[in-house]
Formats: sequence, structure tokens, C-alpha cells
Amino acid sequence: MAVVAALAVTVAYGVSGDDAAHRVTTAHDGDAQNGERDAPADGTPSATAKEKGKPEKGDGKEKEGKKDASAPPGKGGQGPSGAPSASTGSGSGHSGGSVPLSANVRPYVWGDDLPCFQTFLINRPPENMPGTPQTGDTVGWARSLGGVDAEHSRIGVVVRGTEKEPVVLEALRVQVVGRGPALGWQHYNPSGGCGGGLTPSSYSIALDNTSPVVKAVPGEQAGKTIPAKPFPRTVSATEPEALAIRADAVSCDCSWYLELDWSSGKRSGTLPIDDGGRPFRTSGAASRTTYTYGGDPAKWWGDG
Repeated sequence: MAVVAALAVTVAYGVSGDDAAHRVTTAHDGDAQNGERDAPADGTPSATAKEKGKPEKGDGKEKEGKKDASAPPGKGGQGPSGAPSASTGSGSGHSGGSVPLSANVRPYVWGDDLPCFQTFLINRPPENMPGTPQTGDTVGWARSLGGVDAEHSRIGVVVRGTEKEPVVLEALRVQVVGRGPALGWQHYNPSGGCGGGLTPSSYSIALDNTSPVVKAVPGEQAGKTIPAKPFPRTVSATEPEALAIRADAVSCDCSWYLELDWSSGKRSGTLPIDDGGRPFRTSGAASRTTYTYGGDPAKWWGDG
């Protein structure tokens, strides 16, 4: 998978120079109509780095190991809504230096042509919906209307080292920070369909599970299987790793983010992967009708 400029958001704790990329805020307007939804956290934790074997100080007790994955999310930085902003940082936590890797997050860029597979839930009837954008930016269009990813979210993450030493990606975990019933909003497909293409080896997440996990699954191209890529993986400044992630939701409206555990030499830590300082959001589609734009005169047509 080619490494291209970020289309939506980067988690760049420890990034410098050209590795810093754009971020936009996910619209979270409105909640489930068919029941209350657990409020998601305002942001996600910052990256951590520590030296292996060095104790943490606190309450007179010594602790060793990696950051507690259950730590509550903190306030995440984000630029103005709809306005790109660069992000740089050295990571936070205990002695051990800066975080030696960056993660460039590209929602909906997951294969050759898979961006057009994303559909959205929008709390508007079809007669009050604008047409699809002439620019082709269906993601920005849906976000401006308060849209939420419907049924699944596809995310491409390019991870690379930022220092001379290679970095081992030890594990990828998912944290669900908000959960409610699937939204009863209208289901819109602004793309109208896609052709065939590469289905990369990926990492699958079933958000409806009580304790979802990240599972490596094989891909396919031209009828041939592309082997799954389980962790650990190794990256460097010259050899990045492209992670294709798909999170599915059937009955829940879930807010979630990822945690990438890493180690390099005597250092180890956790890098959060989110949507510009906010969790990703994916909801099952309670509506059985999907609307597609087209016709003459053009309008939204339901298939149900």
C-alpha cells in the first residue's frame, strides 16, 4: 500500500517535520433516538514512553511494565472543526525519551478503491438532504451534516519509526469508550458503488462484543490469498508498516480508539490512534432502507 498524504487525521505524538499531517474533528452531533447512549470520553490518552526496567514512582511502591490500558482517556488536542492543523510532540510519561514512531491515520483509505465503500447515518429525511458534493469529498460532506460511519469504519494507518533504531509493534488493542443502541437515522450511500480491487490483509474488530479484540485476517487479490499479518511487526524510518483496520458494528453505536504497544531498545510504551484527539465512531444501521443519489432529476432513492 502506497504511503500518501493524510486525508483526514494523524496521531503524531513524536512526529516531526514532514511526518506531521492534517487532522479534522469527527462530528458527533446527536445521539441514539431509540435509547440513551453512554457518553464517550472527550479525548484519548497521550502517547507514553518509558525505559524498560525503570520503576515508576508513586505511593511509595515501585511498578514495572507498560502503561495500564484501562487508564481513563485524557483531553485530546484537536484543531478547529474542518480546519487542518499540524501536530508534533515528544510524548508524555516517564523517563525514556520521546516516542520513536508516528502513526499517520487515513480514514476510508484502505485499499485500491475502498474509500467509496463507506456509507453514513445522517439524522435528516431524504427530502431535506443536499446532493452529493461535486468535489467528491463524501467524507467531509457527511461530517458537515453530522454523519456517523454506518455499519463499519475502514481505517488505514501507516506506522513508521522516527529514529535510527527499529521499533517493534508488540500489539494492537481497541478501547471502547462509548456504547449505545444502533442509531435509527437514515442510511445514505453517497458513492453509489465501487468496482473490484485489492482487499489487503487487515485487522478486524467486532465492536458489538463486550470485550472486542483486534484480529489479524487475510486479504485477497486476483483470487489469491494475501496472508494475515499478526503482531509483532517491526518498523523503521525507512520501512513503514501499513495497517488496514476494519471495525464493524451491528447493534451498537460505539465510540472507540486504538492503542499500539511498542518497544525499541530499552524503551517501551503505548501510542493511541484516534480521530484527531477524539474517538472514532461507528454505528449499526437500524434502518433497512439505504438511500443512493441519482436519476433525472437527481434525488435520493431508497432501496427498501
